[in-house]
Amino acid sequence: MQDTIAPRLCTPTLARAQLLPNPAIASKAEKITAGPVEKLIQMEDRLHDRVIGQDEAVTLLESRYAAAPHPENLFELAEARWLAGHRETARAEFARFEREARAEMEGWDNANRELIRYYAEYADRTADAVELAAREADRRHDVFTLDAYALALHRHGAHREAAEQMQRALAPGIRHPGFLLHAGAISLALGDTATAALHLHQVVALTPAGPLGAEARRLLGTIR
Repeated sequence: MQDTIAPRLCTPTLARAQLLPNPAIASKAEKITAGPVEKLIQMEDRLHDRVIGQDEAVTLLESRYAAAPHPENLFELAEARWLAGHRETARAEFARFEREARAEMEGWDNANRELIRYYAEYADRTADAVELAAREADRRHDVFTLDAYALALHRHGAHREAAEQMQRALAPGIRHPGFLLHAGAISLALGDTATAALHLHQVVALTPAGPLGAEARRLLGTIR
């Protein structure tokens, strides 16, 4: 597993964690006494609506995984630890995530998108990522699967095919900062600097703080 991976991917939860704070959220009660479902919703709200540090993201994701120990939640926890610099713990959690995800990968309720991204971004197994993504895209046509497929193809060096899948993911008009960051990186790989700059400036506007905005600014700095 590489130690120098740039934070180019983004789960929906970690993407939302980079959004600017919503003043309406500031008045929310921090403590609730409801059941586990309500507690999970509150944790998701905190990740969604506040600018938080990576260590706080880890704490919130630890609580979420304890309440809902599913592979996809374990992946997001391991990723947060990795981005926070806790590499050894993250490696162990990624390994456990892979075992658990593979055990359910043939079912409809699976963590295949997260497994695709693990292979593409963290395990340096891009061929496995592309193979799994192609299978998943054959049976699912949602934008998150298409984005994962585009990312896998891009990391595997198939940039033109990645652009085709990314175009499908963006077609509904969703301005997801992770999607736009991937789209910008793919456009850069194809030499389309104008389109890359358009996507990357949108990422910076959506997430001026945090790793996504920082990576978008870094990529913008490579455009001449």
